[in-house]
Amino acid sequence: GPERLVALALPRTADLVVAVLGVLRSGAAYLPVDPGHPSARIKHMFDEATPDLVLSTSDVAKHLPWVDPILLDDPVARTAPDVDPTYVPAPGPSPAHTAYVIYTSGSTGAPKGVVVTHQGAAALMATAIDRLRISPETRSLLFASIGFDVAFFEMTMALLVGGTVVVVPSHLRVPGPELTEYVADQRVTHLCLPPAILGALPPECELPAGATLLCGTETVPADLVGRWGSTV
Repeated sequence: GPERLVALALPRTADLVVAVLGVLRSGAAYLPVDPGHPSARIKHMFDEATPDLVLSTSDVAKHLPWVDPILLDDPVARTAPDVDPTYVPAPGPSPAHTAYVIYTSGSTGAPKGVVVTHQGAAALMATAIDRLRISPETRSLLFASIGFDVAFFEMTMALLVGGTVVVVPSHLRVPGPELTEYVADQRVTHLCLPPAILGALPPECELPAGATLLCGTETVPADLVGRWGSTV
């Protein structure tokens, strides 16, 4: 319920998206943990945020010896009843309750946890849905690290109106034809890529015509605007 924090240390699969939605549906807040980040950063997050519960998998958890997680790939967890008959739902969250806690990069010191409320998250999504014309036909690409704030934006804006989120596998989160072919094969309509990725795409790489491309988080060079502005 509200005021509870659940850490999600999960690989980039559909289970990650389901876990985020499940935590939010319960009224709790989630702490996204990218298993690919340095162990010192992850331990700092756990030590400071002190989550009430950790969800992980056996492959990821073996690199997190300081936590005692629930393993989603544990056969016992997989076969557990969907509903506990003795469970009494807690009151739902208010707009001021925490939706998730995101940690800064730590480029100017130790990473710091930033609390995002339900009110703030809802306002962001309402703006995105309106300005980006998100619809049930939208297929949004989850490219960002789950530990980066953009991931919430990529993951939820389409789902809120009945659209689809497409999770990029870890091995495809690099610039190259494999990435753009994946985007085309998955019929992605909305994607957010940082300038470093866009700028490193070879000339033969193309994105689907008519797709909505967002680029940010750092300065976007004029040549990137010129290259992609007329094609997507």
